[in-house]
Amino acid sequence: MNTTETLKNNLDLVIGHKSAKDLLTKAMVAGRTKVFLLIGPPHIGKGLLARAVAASLHGQSDIDKAHNDTVCFSDLLEASKGEKEENKWKKSVDDLVRFLNRSPISSNVKVAIIDGVDKLSNSAANALLKTLEEPSNSTIVILTANDVRAVLSTIQSRAQIIKLNYVADTEIREFVTLQTKERAPEIVIFANGAIGLAKALIGDEELLQKHLGYLESFKILLQASVTEGLKVANISSRDEALALLLVWLNLSRRMALASLSPYEKDSIISALNKTTNRNTNDLIALTDEIRKSIEAIEAGTNIQITMGALVLQWAWGMPKTTMGYISS
Repeated sequence: MNTTETLKNNLDLVIGHKSAKDLLTKAMVAGRTKVFLLIGPPHIGKGLLARAVAASLHGQSDIDKAHNDTVCFSDLLEASKGEKEENKWKKSVDDLVRFLNRSPISSNVKVAIIDGVDKLSNSAANALLKTLEEPSNSTIVILTANDVRAVLSTIQSRAQIIKLNYVADTEIREFVTLQTKERAPEIVIFANGAIGLAKALIGDEELLQKHLGYLESFKILLQASVTEGLKVANISSRDEALALLLVWLNLSRRMALASLSPYEKDSIISALNKTTNRNTNDLIALTDEIRKSIEAIEAGTNIQITMGALVLQWAWGMPKTTMGYISS
């Protein structure tokens, strides 16, 4: 099997992302690109796509099998976890540079996969730049990032940027229903276009139950009971609050879209819309308030005050001012 055929078969294992896969195929066939930057939201398959390309370059059909001429930066970080934080990053980058400077062992090319390049420390990113400036003919570097704005412009200029978007619900549904019939409709909704999250929900019962709990708490929010709503909002963990709010944001956005479209037939969203008599504008406003709450909590505001204010805004519709909520 030639490299092009291996690449095609391996890319077929990655759900969705047709345009990104087409671009990668053209670049691989041309053979001129040495650095790729895969950009897209979390859990949509960037890492899997990177591994599929790496395996193809080595003529492998097993994309999950580690090849001795591929290195993942996350593995180098794990190996350096006993070091102090800054030393850990520096040592990992040094190890990466040494790997790339060596000749391939059993392949024609060395591949480095660096997930989350937008999360690298400044010193690590600048050290990486030296490697990206003049990669050898036997080197391919595949970078991934959630936010291109957080990637150094000098790194962007040295890479072919390939953007990935959320996977369509239809593709997520097809995958999920082949894996499980249990809670398949809920998993499709919770995944919200992120195939990696869909896989995690299928394989992790505890994670799925957490998401089902977030769905139930959203139903309580919609019922506009202040007492019950404030109980739901009584969260002290920042990570837990953000996880819940992201599910609420997804659900509220889908409710608003469903209220605008006569073609929306999803039973879960239809059932949610029946729990409230609020109109489309209210649902759009709720979506915006949830988004603002996420931004506020990420910025370090008091979690319980932010969550409580969101509950009151929906339950009472009280106008908000810079001083907080005021009575009507």
